[in-house]
Amino acid sequence: MKALRLCLLSLIAILSNASVAAALTEIDPNSSLARQAIAVALPEFQHSASDFQDYEAIVVRDGPSLWVLFKDATAPQGQRGGGFEVELDADATRILSSHYGR
Repeated sequence: MKALRLCLLSLIAILSNASVAAALTEIDPNSSLARQAIAVALPEFQHSASDFQDYEAIVVRDGPSLWVLFKDATAPQGQRGGGFEVELDADATRILSSHYGR
């Protein structure tokens, strides 16, 4: 019985992570929405980062928010964290939050 419970909890964790990943939609970097989101988020990132030349910006939609993720382009492939994240409203006109990623 304990093994079955553990198996069910594991399955729930896997399915919940899959649904979270499916909710993220990357925005075409050449679209006007992505360019606007980066333009709004960039001053916030520049204010927080001492050296921002080796970063690349990725824009994703997560539910009602847009996120601009500034990733260190020199970081090893697959490394987690080290980036800066700016959450914007859906129209990419207002910053809702910002922080360094984990």
